[in-house]
Amino acid sequence: MLSPKVQAALIDISGWCNQDKAELFASHLTNMYSPLCVEIGVFAGRSLIILGLLLKEKGRGIAVGIDNWSKTAIVEGNESKDMKWYLDKDLEAIYQTCLKYVIDYEVENYCSVLRLDSYRGANIFGYESIDLLHIDGNHSEKISCRDVELFLPKVKRQGVIVFDDINWGTTKKAQALLAKNCILDYQTSHFAAYIKN
Repeated sequence: MLSPKVQAALIDISGWCNQDKAELFASHLTNMYSPLCVEIGVFAGRSLIILGLLLKEKGRGIAVGIDNWSKTAIVEGNESKDMKWYLDKDLEAIYQTCLKYVIDYEVENYCSVLRLDSYRGANIFGYESIDLLHIDGNHSEKISCRDVELFLPKVKRQGVIVFDDINWGTTKKAQALLAKNCILDYQTSHFAAYIKN
């Protein structure tokens, strides 16, 4: 059962983290002592704040969100018409809103926001240091595969990888990379969770 604060974040914050994903995060975090959670692709911060709230309730751990809120990064490798929706957004305002949510939800001690590309962000984390990885960044074939290749070695054995938008055709190769190295734990029509071998 999710707390009222987590339920409020699901309603108040823009994004695509739904009840199923929040409950999945909560169930896995329960079994982790002091988890390092990393999210690629933050947008307004809904799932990052939810992770922060869950860690706050636990009393330990950190959720690190990586996003550069850049139109250049959004279109890299992407030729989809769907990109127009993102390109029409005021990404600077969305970034500032995300930072405000960190303060408003009082998760400053449990959330860190890094404004940089995921390929640079990967260098920050040590080998097998991440307990829970949420991949929801650029969905082009090139970048989604690169995110898996760069971050999978950073995830602990038996760590959790949640991969968003599995219904996008451009993410199929990245999903295949995960399937080679992980066990499918849970799947909906929009996201899948894997356990690293």
